[in-house]
Amino acid sequence: MVFFQKHFKKLQSLWNMLSQEGEKQDKFVIYLLLVEVVVIILILGITRGEDLAVALGTMSMALAIVYIEIIKPWLHKPKVKIEFENKTPFCRKVSLTAENNFGYFIRLRIRNVGGSLARNLRGKLVEVINKDGKTYKNFDPLFLHWVSMPMIERVDIGKYAKWLDPIDLNVGEWEFLNVFITKTPKKKEKETETDYLKRKEKEKGRLYIGTKPEARGCVMELKISESLRHIKITIYGENINPVTEKYRLVWDGKNYDEIKMEPYKENSKTIEKDKCKCEK
Repeated sequence: MVFFQKHFKKLQSLWNMLSQEGEKQDKFVIYLLLVEVVVIILILGITRGEDLAVALGTMSMALAIVYIEIIKPWLHKPKVKIEFENKTPFCRKVSLTAENNFGYFIRLRIRNVGGSLARNLRGKLVEVINKDGKTYKNFDPLFLHWVSMPMIERVDIGKYAKWLDPIDLNVGEWEFLNVFITKTPKKKEKETETDYLKRKEKEKGRLYIGTKPEARGCVMELKISESLRHIKITIYGENINPVTEKYRLVWDGKNYDEIKMEPYKENSKTIEKDKCKCEK
């Protein structure tokens, strides 16, 4: 018994030290090393004739730690899924009163299909590739806007919330992520039909990235007429594995609110030709 009391104290010291360093090291490796130490103590205890029940108790403690710290969190860890369909509410047409435009929003739905809270989630437009397989001119990766976050800075919801703040998703919860916005002007009073059609034509096929519009030294909008091959979007989080999807954009060249997205696969030559089913 004295043998185990002495080594148990060493085991406790080792555990405390490793727990403090856990933020800097790989926890899985740390726990395996801890189990290895316990197994060595177990073997030495038995070979020295120590009480078998005490030895098994020590081993049980190690297994309990492994279950609580590794197996249980792994079984119940959060997991996010990216969802999209070419219909409302994924694509939605609304009136942008302040800009005197109609806006057409293309959004992804991000859902927590795991077993615990997903923390500090961010969506990023990681890649925009043109028909030649090269990065779109002057494009830099950009974080995207969660629909639930205000488009103006606010202090009345408990914190200084901003456009691009991350969000948490509880088990089963979902949130929309703005990817692209297209706009078509409303006709102004006293505006001639010719001038109106010119403004409307200027906006045709122009995709505004769903992020905060400000000067950043990179493009904040794309033109679908420039033969984009695909885009790549990744969801990051504090306690999830990143999830990535690629999409290609399809447009009939006429109606801005019939732009649609389809899953992109390498070497894919065909795309489903159904029209976007968004509400008019």
